[in-house]
Amino acid sequence: NPITISAAVTDTQSGISQVRLELNNTVNYTMTLTGGNVYSTSAVSTSALGINLFKIFATDTSNNTGVSIQSFFIVTVAPDTTPPNITNVLNTGPVPQGSPITISADSVDNVAVAQVLVQVTNPSSQSTNYTMNLTLAPTYSTSAVNTSMIGTHTFKIFSRDISGNLRIAGPFTFTVTTVTLTIPLPGFNLISIPTDIQNKSIDSVFSGLDVEAILAYDQGWKLYHKDPSFPRILNQIDPGQGYFVQVNIPGSLPLTGSLATPQILKPGWNLIGPARSSNTTIDSYLATIMPT
Repeated sequence: NPITISAAVTDTQSGISQVRLELNNTVNYTMTLTGGNVYSTSAVSTSALGINLFKIFATDTSNNTGVSIQSFFIVTVAPDTTPPNITNVLNTGPVPQGSPITISADSVDNVAVAQVLVQVTNPSSQSTNYTMNLTLAPTYSTSAVNTSMIGTHTFKIFSRDISGNLRIAGPFTFTVTTVTLTIPLPGFNLISIPTDIQNKSIDSVFSGLDVEAILAYDQGWKLYHKDPSFPRILNQIDPGQGYFVQVNIPGSLPLTGSLATPQILKPGWNLIGPARSSNTTIDSYLATIMPT
């Protein structure tokens, strides 16, 4: 930023010929008469941080020169008031319920970006903040967003620099859809139904398939068999429960709907399947249904 330095210069005999300012014993600047006996300059360099020393030299028409005492001014770093920029906001939606979604954005700052967040508001107007990590400069991203609720989600990107300046971009949207998947049934299978179903009867769930037998475990084994001479203890299919299914002719089981509520574990052995629309690890799924 510019600085103006001025001084009152008088000569009662021959008059003033020249007034100059010497900065840091190296650079000279001409000072001009700005009114009365005041000379000033606004051309002084302020590029050197810290203390800058100067003297003023005044020469009269008889070539006599007077010198002021040494003075100084201090140059500091200008405060940063510019927030970061946010560009290239992307998301990998639409996604099926429960599947991961990645939200990314580029953010750059004239000094340095300190933090980038995404605030996601679900269809029930509940908002959650997620930290976006620097993946490959200048791109920040997160795949931790909750997609358990079907519908349109809105989100905003917040980027703050090390000086506390904040930029907000958005709102943007992504959509979480119902789950559509197909379970292959080649012969003898261990499956579970991850989606809610309206009619849980075995005949309805496996309509069009030649099912020989179904076996489930719920604090004891339960059997359904095609042959009515076998006792049918198992009569319906519950989402999230695990089932051994034997089919005589290979086929497939198409499913469409919202994800089922995770099973409640009972003491002892449990035969269950994940209420997920995508692959997951055992540890991460059990963490959602077991107390920590």
